[in-house]
Amino acid sequence: MGRVPDSSQNDTEWVTRYTGLTLSEALELAESEGRPTRVLRPGDAMTMDWRPDRLTLHIDGSGDLVDARAG
Repeated sequence: MGRVPDSSQNDTEWVTRYTGLTLSEALELAESEGRPTRVLRPGDAMTMDWRPDRLTLHIDGSGDLVDARAG
């Protein structure tokens, strides 16, 4: 398991690495970095706790990645 980069609430540039990836690619990259990850489908409940090191992946009804955000 990799080391999660140090992050502050305003340091979320790392999330740009996930732009344009498929869901499986994004999950593989997150795992290689040791990054906490959650996947949200349409209609899923989401906690509002802010974790700047966590990757939140939003997928559509078909399971395709549509958005990646820090938090």
